[in-house]
Amino acid sequence: MAKTMTKEEISSALPLQFRGRVSTKLVNEVNNIIQTTELGDCYKEQFMWFGNILADSRFSLDNYVNAVKYVSLKSLGHTNASAWGATFPDRFRRLKAMGKTNKEIHNHVRSYSGTALVTKMLAQAMVPAWLVNQHNFQDAINVQVDLMHNAKSETVRCNAANSIIQNLNKPEVQEIEMTHNVVTDNEASAIEVYKKAAKELAQAQLKALKNGVTLDVIANSKIVQEEKEDVWVL
Repeated sequence: MAKTMTKEEISSALPLQFRGRVSTKLVNEVNNIIQTTELGDCYKEQFMWFGNILADSRFSLDNYVNAVKYVSLKSLGHTNASAWGATFPDRFRRLKAMGKTNKEIHNHVRSYSGTALVTKMLAQAMVPAWLVNQHNFQDAINVQVDLMHNAKSETVRCNAANSIIQNLNKPEVQEIEMTHNVVTDNEASAIEVYKKAAKELAQAQLKALKNGVTLDVIANSKIVQEEKEDVWVL
């Protein structure tokens, strides 16, 4: 069973304006998803990963909790329909009890999967973590620089300096080996054949010209190669 999240952990994943809104009810709801579904640690990771999306004040925490569940289920291979049914089981049962057809229920699924919140999450899921967290990377570097200069412990200052060196080290220059005018044996052989054929054509044209053949006929003459029949080994 996956470890539950504390109120502090949940708050730390959210933008500042949402941290004071984390209620005990919401904490219990999040941990219920973690412990009673197949999601477990996957949900925890996604909850932390998508928190920056809430900077858009259009979204509520309740909607965020559900959207993370839906997208997490999809990341585990669920279809839109099965992910939606697992995210909103009460709504699914209610629609079934009302006699709604699968097509009508799929309309609800399609509508939810196209919402702004879900769309943003799915788009961010395709972005590398380092790209989304560039600002955090710079903050971490700033902390290391401060420790390098101001920490009382020599060990801490040394570790901070090493961390900065490792993360900001100049990229290694990768050598690209380039070879010019390299041809295979087959290509060389083909070139020699064409050179020989061209020479023979020129000689034939000169001879034809001496024998009174017009320039138009000579100009339209072509190199003719003898084609060998393919041999199939059965």
